Amino acid sequence: MANTTNYREQIYFKTIHESIPILHIFRYNTATVSEPRLRPPIYLRYIICAIGASVSPTYTSMHNALYRASRKTLEDVELNDHSAESIPLARPQAWILIAIYELLQMHFHRWWMSTARAVRLSQIMGLHLVDGTRPSKKMLPVAKDWTDVEEQRRTFWMAFALDRYAAFGYGAPMIIDEKDVRTESRIPDYLPSLRY
Repeated sequence: MANTTNYREQIYFKTIHESIPILHIFRYNTATVSEPRLRPPIYLRYIICAIGASVSPTYTSMHNALYRASRKTLEDVELNDHSAESIPLARPQAWILIAIYELLQMHFHRWWMSTARAVRLSQIMGLHLVDGTRPSKKMLPVAKDWTDVEEQRRTFWMAFALDRYAAFGYGAPMIIDEKDVRTESRIPDYLPSLRY
């Protein structure tokens, strides 16, 4: 089963990831084979597998079940999380990928609602303030290095893009106000050019 899961994940990274580069491929792949407590959350793995299966003739019959498993697992985790501590970055990433899956499957009302969840979760975590003054109540895990910070930035900007697209598609107001954003949208000049 693990090899099949990994294969579907690699389909995602080979076909979809460049359009949605919110995960660091090397770190993600390394984490999938590490000890269980360090692995990516199962809800994130399920939605990556669902998107990978949806574009693969071999696994296309499985994508809907994987999507449902991802949503149910993520909702269960959120319902059972009563902590006021930081929220893992995997949660908004999973909601972003769930929203994209729903858009690709033309489940427009679900896509709109999942986009709103991704955006609000990103705001609660302070992803819109990655390069500015952080709120006093920190819901965002402390970044260990530049790669973590860049993953936070990319997650925010994907949520931002989905917010704009959803507002345009439904004629509804945007959730994110641009004047509140303090997250850079490019790699600073002083950093070397790195393939993410």
